[in-house]
Amino acid sequence: MPEELKLNPLYTIFEKHLYDFDEHSESENEFVDKIVNDYIKFLVSKNVAVPLKWKAQIAEELRDQVRQMIVKKMYGCLTIQEFILNQKKNNKELAEKRKRTKKQYRGLY
Repeated sequence: MPEELKLNPLYTIFEKHLYDFDEHSESENEFVDKIVNDYIKFLVSKNVAVPLKWKAQIAEELRDQVRQMIVKKMYGCLTIQEFILNQKKNNKELAEKRKRTKKQYRGLY
């Protein structure tokens, strides 16, 4: 398995959405929900059973994990918007990170 695909799929999905974040049309809760829904779709695509009676609990646990990832990834930034603004200061680095993350994301499916 290629090195970049050894990452946690939830983290890969998180990064993909982080670098595609639209600060003008998305709240933080919507951002988190998109990641959780994408991850659940990924699990289903890999034939992982997600029992309906536990789906809400699983989704809430995933939301907590995503929020923890946000804090860890954006240490020093108070909001997602501030993180994106800081990333835009170095467009070349951001473009490389976005390209790497999209490649990892495509490798999930």
